[in-house]
Amino acid sequence: MASAELKFKILEYLAQVDVATRNEIMKAVNKSGRTLTMALEELVKTGAVELVSENPLTYKIVRANVVTVDLSDVKSYYDLKFEVFKKLRSFGWRLSTHEIVAIALMYARFTRFRLLVFGSQGVGKTSLIQAVFGRIGEPVVVQDLHLKNLYEVVRSVKERTKVIEQQYRHAWGKETLERFDNYKVVPISRIAPSDLLFRFVPVRITQPQRPGVGLFKPVKFEFINVPGIRDIPDELFLRLEGALKHVRYFTIDPTWVRERVMKLKMDEVVNYTDNVSAEFYRINARYDAKMENDFELVNWKILHEYDSLYLDMASNLQLLLNAVEVLKFNYSWLRDEERAVQQTVDFMRDVFETFTIVKEE
Repeated sequence: MASAELKFKILEYLAQVDVATRNEIMKAVNKSGRTLTMALEELVKTGAVELVSENPLTYKIVRANVVTVDLSDVKSYYDLKFEVFKKLRSFGWRLSTHEIVAIALMYARFTRFRLLVFGSQGVGKTSLIQAVFGRIGEPVVVQDLHLKNLYEVVRSVKERTKVIEQQYRHAWGKETLERFDNYKVVPISRIAPSDLLFRFVPVRITQPQRPGVGLFKPVKFEFINVPGIRDIPDELFLRLEGALKHVRYFTIDPTWVRERVMKLKMDEVVNYTDNVSAEFYRINARYDAKMENDFELVNWKILHEYDSLYLDMASNLQLLLNAVEVLKFNYSWLRDEERAVQQTVDFMRDVFETFTIVKEE
């Protein structure tokens, strides 16, 4: 896979000249050989660039279809979700959670909201970031994090960095990406190091289950009549904090999980009376296998019943501060305190439901 930096340079050059041969692109970006070929092939495949001639190889930039969202016409977060979904669908996007991610990127663009977009390769992370932010580079958007040393990135993250793009986690080779895309619960430990969460609120793009309509076309969002962001009253912050305390998300703290799993195992052992010694071995082997794989463990539905395995959304200060940025936007946009708080909570719930289980107290 070609680097995002190289593809960005190619697109930046083509945006200036519109059409160029491979040799002209090679001189402009100072790259050649298989590296350049891969980058150009990937750009053609994603629809960002069109191959217009084979001899000599000549490429043309595909100007994005502009999608206008007038926030003065959109009266709620719920209407905004539908508007984004409808417009992406009309351009052939195969949609699952893309509209949630697009709105999260909108908040990140216009406030200090910080976002971690994750999902498997080719699911639309880069296309959505470019659709909302345009073709911009570091440090505003750090892309292709899966190709870098994640811990080095965490230590060097700049305050201006708003969006991080990642393919689930850094150490990839051992995982099968497809099984994460079947709307399964993803352990937080699989997303990123704990010191990155929740400085950047995680949101996942899953593989769509329905076929697309026509050909996928890259788009560019133009948000117009964006409100001037106003500070919120102190009491509005307290209302948000109180509301988020009632919304809880499923997580897997190793200590809590081990206690629950051991209790389940002991219940089986106590209730078994025939051929005890052989069954002891089988029970222990089965539970040991569960404990070794956090992905299987977090998707073990019996654990979802335990309230102690949920955290409220107000328990993490960084998460709360990110939610406040969304609240500022909603308060400035909706001009109604109650609606601003409720729709901020609903947005945060939507985001967390892309990768884990969320419930009300």
